[in-house]
Amino acid sequence: MFVIFINDLPDVLTSTIEIFADDTKLLRAVQTIEDHDVMQQDLDNLVKWSHKWQLSFNEAKFKSPHISSLNQRLKYQMDTEILGDTRIEKD
Repeated sequence: MFVIFINDLPDVLTSTIEIFADDTKLLRAVQTIEDHDVMQQDLDNLVKWSHKWQLSFNEAKFKSPHISSLNQRLKYQMDTEILGDTRIEKD
């Protein structure tokens, strides 16, 4: 049943999305402020999608990995929650 609920999730995004069971990863290289804006718009679209389907995300588990030393460490938010950032992500 869960797969039926999330089947249209990639349709509302421009970034790459990976879904495995109840784990969702949104992927995009962010090199410019425009890339940041696109990623933020995708996060906003995730929030709208979750409200539409009444299937909430656990924003406390959302992290923004900053991999490159050149990364500007820009902030992102979901709804009103500012996402934490990290240099390490476990899979």
